[in-house]
Amino acid sequence: MKVVTTSHLTALFMQLIILDRDEPSPKITAAIDGLNYLPTYLTTEPATALELLEEIEHFILQHGKTRC
Repeated sequence: MKVVTTSHLTALFMQLIILDRDEPSPKITAAIDGLNYLPTYLTTEPATALELLEEIEHFILQHGKTRC
């Protein structure tokens, strides 16, 4: 079972904001929007929320690697 903390979500949100500031992209905006809805999904659709969280984490990792 994966535990999702507020601090983890905040860290992801901040990383996305920094990426968006450096290189604005519709994909980053979509990831930010998805992250905004994640707390609701965690209570109503936990499986969907965890899939979304994994996609956002993967996106941040991939985008960060391509920027280096």
